[in-house]
Amino acid sequence: MLPLLLTLACRTQAGPAPTTNIVVITWETTRADHTSLHGHPLRTTPGLELLATEGVSFQRNISAAPWTLPSVSSILTGRLPTGHGVREFEDVLVEGVDTLPERLQKAGYHTAMIGSNSIFEADRGLEQGFDHYFGQGDVPGEELAERMRTWLDERPQDQPFFLYLHLFEPHCPYDPPNRYQGVFEPWPAALATGRAWSQERWDQAFGCFRLPAPGRPGQPVLSVDPYLSAYDAELHYADHLTSLLVERLRTRGLLEQTLLVVVGDHGEEFLDHGDHGHGRHLYEESVHVPLLIRPPGGAGSAAGRKVQALTSSVDVTATALAAAGLPVDGDGRDLSPAWTGSVPSAWEQRAVYSGTDHEAHLRSVHRGSHKLIAEVAKVAVDPTDPGQVAPPLRPPELYDLSSDPDERTNLATSQPALLAELKALLLAQEEAGRAQAAQSGRARRALDAETEEALKRLGYLEE
Repeated sequence: MLPLLLTLACRTQAGPAPTTNIVVITWETTRADHTSLHGHPLRTTPGLELLATEGVSFQRNISAAPWTLPSVSSILTGRLPTGHGVREFEDVLVEGVDTLPERLQKAGYHTAMIGSNSIFEADRGLEQGFDHYFGQGDVPGEELAERMRTWLDERPQDQPFFLYLHLFEPHCPYDPPNRYQGVFEPWPAALATGRAWSQERWDQAFGCFRLPAPGRPGQPVLSVDPYLSAYDAELHYADHLTSLLVERLRTRGLLEQTLLVVVGDHGEEFLDHGDHGHGRHLYEESVHVPLLIRPPGGAGSAAGRKVQALTSSVDVTATALAAAGLPVDGDGRDLSPAWTGSVPSAWEQRAVYSGTDHEAHLRSVHRGSHKLIAEVAKVAVDPTDPGQVAPPLRPPELYDLSSDPDERTNLATSQPALLAELKALLLAQEEAGRAQAAQSGRARRALDAETEEALKRLGYLEE
């Protein structure tokens, strides 16, 4: 009885108990430019388009990292990867980093995580603050949807809830259910890329990225276009699942009391800059992801608004904390002004960061229409191999996305002043993040054989 009385006393001192439910749905491997929400000519995401008529979409949202583990850690903490310390496969989210579910749990929320990705199976600290935690690889989307339905019906009915739902679609292999197979075939001639794998490159690719010819197992498909068609079908399936989940909230009378967030965790490369998959680069196809928010009751007069100012995946935590009436801190910002009033002019000058330490220590900063990608440290070499030499830092890449959205023209040598200004921002953020991580501490764990095998299946480690 005493703990209950103390909890009630604390809530009374802090203010009234929260009443807003919070649902965050992340889509794996979702590049914004292949969603019809962002203007893709194929109707890959009609459900998101419909949901956007009740909410606000953020057109220039940048993932904090181009692969799942650091990206999801950022979504759940409101910190950039350098700050929360989860940057490589062996990293664990330490207890010293407060997570969104932990903070909501302390405020009286019932918290749940339901997600498919083998990364969630390992003891990586992502389970902190969840009353109910289900993280497992190779779980079909419809099974996740059923688990959500069961949880919605069995959760405590006298508490607001926080649900984090992670849909594995459309991660490789690009293999949607049969009823979605070929939904965008034949690939329209107007969208043909002309890009193709070499036979050698296909032979060396991670297994889940290889697309076999229909009815001819083992025969490679080298043109990129069939991959894009299958990928778009996966997006369409994820859109169906999301619409199903939203409808379940609506029919249970929960949607109008819920802050609903749909966000991509990172993008996917299809030889846009010569590579495939994700995790190794910070080009737009890897970090530009959709973000759609439907506030409780809908966005009112702001419904359907498309915000062009830069936003970040770390804003999810800040926005959720604000919706729960809790203090906002961390690297993100509360996005609620986008539907409660006008977008602040200060948002236009914001710098937004992303980073990866997978095969290279790359960082990027977006500000306005400009973007800098730079390597911040050399790749470590094996000290037991006297013949191994660390390669030099990669040359910086500076782009003006307003005139060069495909990032083809490097302006680093022609605009040295802008290069120096953005590089100073990037390095200052890197230093601040490392100082923040040093205060929280860092924990690592060795990869066991089962985890290594799972990472190989996902294309993160060589087979």
